[in-house]
Amino acid sequence: MATESLKVTPISLDANLSSYDSINSGYPLHNILGKDETNSTFTRFNMNTGVMAYTYVFLVFDFSAIPENATINRVSCSCKGKCSNSSSVVAGNNDIALCENSNVIVRSSSTQTFDTSVSTETISSVEITRAQLNNLRFRLLGVRGSFGVTRTQYLDLYGVSITVEYT
Repeated sequence: MATESLKVTPISLDANLSSYDSINSGYPLHNILGKDETNSTFTRFNMNTGVMAYTYVFLVFDFSAIPENATINRVSCSCKGKCSNSSSVVAGNNDIALCENSNVIVRSSSTQTFDTSVSTETISSVEITRAQLNNLRFRLLGVRGSFGVTRTQYLDLYGVSITVEYT
């Protein structure tokens, strides 16, 4: 059986799992829906305030083109983003993850994945089942440090793609 590949981009925000202060109206959600890591526009998620306050953004993808009886050989993810402050004591702790609903399957290796310059980050070679794929979410996480309690901080997300190789 030949290996096939499918690249998908976000179709929606999972509002039930996401938690952030607000989306900046100048950089709305539709800027990232259907967009991959080559996108030049972004959505700005204002981070929750407080000491060690967590900001979660979960994105949903459509994998319905992959047959339910397929064997998933590999899943990889690529995303482009930045944050407003790269200091871990302000708002620089952030990472990306692939999750089954909110349960992390694999996350980026750094707790400071993005800094104040735009960059593209990847997660590659993840093994999951076809059943897990039905509930696969991309998660962007930001955490406030002890000095970034009340100041406005944000995470900019330009786009995300997930590529699934299957037989």
